[in-house]
Amino acid sequence: MKEMYYYPFWLLTSDDGRNAAVADKIEEAADDHDRRLVTECPTDGKDSLRKVMDLRRAADGIYLQLARTRLSAAGSALPLIDHSRFQDAVRRLLSTIRRRSAETQHEWTAPAFGDLLTRSSAWENTPALNQGLPVDWNAVAVTRLSDIHRNFHDFCELAQVRILQDREPPGDLDFFLRATRRVSEAVADYCRFLRSL
Repeated sequence: MKEMYYYPFWLLTSDDGRNAAVADKIEEAADDHDRRLVTECPTDGKDSLRKVMDLRRAADGIYLQLARTRLSAAGSALPLIDHSRFQDAVRRLLSTIRRRSAETQHEWTAPAFGDLLTRSSAWENTPALNQGLPVDWNAVAVTRLSDIHRNFHDFCELAQVRILQDREPPGDLDFFLRATRRVSEAVADYCRFLRSL
C-alpha cells in the first residue's frame, strides 16, 4: 500500500485559522489510515507496524505543530529587536534539525536530500538569514522542515511495505523514532518562540 507523498507544508499560509483546520483534517486522515493499516497487518508484524505508526505520527507532528502555531507572526510588523531574535531562532532550529536529520539517512534517502544535509549554506548559514525579513527566514525554515518530513515519510513507507510483506524493517525503528522526536522537540521550541511574538 505505497502512498504518494502529499506535501503538507505547501498548504501552510499566513491564515492561522485555516492552517489549524487543515492540520485537523490531516490528523484525522492519518488516524483513519492507521486504523486500516492495523487490520491489514499480519499478526507477527503488529509490534513493528505500531512503531512505524509512532514514527509517522512523530513526523506528522512536526507539520501539525507548525500548522497550529502562530505563523502569521512572521509576516507581521515586528520591532527590530525581534528581528534578531527571529534570526537566532531560525538559525538554532536549522542547525539542530540538520544535525538530527543526518542521523536519519537510510537506504532510500533521496540523493538530493543527502547532498542538502552536507551544505550548511542551505541551513543555518543560508545567506537568506543575513537579508530579507522574518517572513523570508520563516520560509527557509518551513522549506527545510518539509524536506525532512519527506525523508521521514519515505522511511515510513519503506518500513510499512516491508512489514506488510513479512520482512524486516529497514534499520532500527526505535533509533529513527528517537531522532524524529528530537527534531519534533526543536520544532516545538521554534513554535513556542513564534507564539511569544
